[in-house]
Amino acid sequence: MDSRAGKLYRIDDDGETKVFAELDGPNGTAFHWNGDCYLADPGGMRIARATPGGEVYTVAATCDGEPFEGTPNDLTFHPSGSIYFTAPNNPLDDGLRRPVYRIDPDGAVTHVFGEIGCSNGMGFTLALDQIYYTDSAVRHIYVFDYDRASGELSKRRLLIEVPEGEGIPDGLTVDSRGDLWSARWGGSGVWHYNSAGEELGKIELPAKQISSVIFGGDDLMDIYLTSAGGDDQAANGELAGALFRVRAEVPGRPEFFSKIKF
Repeated sequence: MDSRAGKLYRIDDDGETKVFAELDGPNGTAFHWNGDCYLADPGGMRIARATPGGEVYTVAATCDGEPFEGTPNDLTFHPSGSIYFTAPNNPLDDGLRRPVYRIDPDGAVTHVFGEIGCSNGMGFTLALDQIYYTDSAVRHIYVFDYDRASGELSKRRLLIEVPEGEGIPDGLTVDSRGDLWSARWGGSGVWHYNSAGEELGKIELPAKQISSVIFGGDDLMDIYLTSAGGDDQAANGELAGALFRVRAEVPGRPEFFSKIKF
């Protein structure tokens, strides 16, 4: 994903990089499923779906008839096939607090919870009874109780507080052991925690603004990390803007798929 250019790329088995889809403006997170990609599209103030043919369709743009409060920034599928997405992609210092939404398989959009400054990475515990959630504005990673039947979240509590000077927590994923991996904007790497929030280590990278992390490959043993700041590599690192791959010691786990009907 080249967010500023509004272009979504794919890398084929032969290593060739091709444009998968283009939007009219900057875009946020993309998540692949069954040949399509789901996009948090801040330029269009919507969640969109891009097909391999390059067509882009709107999935959702309102909640109860009203536009989203903020611009979509990140999204994740949960076990029932719904999508949580984080509308408050506001600057870290604007002081605003906005809600998070859920799109259910029937297309209904629900306001799930609010009071989030800059919403980012999410991931489920192995038991699928809790979800981790990142608020970059306050450098916190929270854990919620999760009701799989209803998709409701409750009992938010603080799990990890990132100290000043160590960057800002951004994208997040969970591996097959239940450990968390948190990309660190301004921290030049990804931090590794256990489910109790205890720090286990860090992968350092030659780029300052690490934005997202996910496991991939046939054996889910590759960690892929995205970075930003390629327009100023002198300030952000010699490989700022690059996509990195690191071989993991334990595998990730398969992501959930959307079941939204169109």
